[in-house]
Amino acid sequence: MPPSFGIGHVVKMLETTDNLAIRPTLTTNSLAALKRFVAAEIL
Repeated sequence: MPPSFGIGHVVKMLETTDNLAIRPTLTTNSLAALKRFVAAEIL
């Protein structure tokens, strides 16, 4: 999710706090799309 949304904001905070660089595979504002993406195990 984009950083302006709740989940995206949490991920961005984790990156900053833990000094990580997380590269998104999928960016969407659709929770349903995220669920389908995870269920398809396309990682």
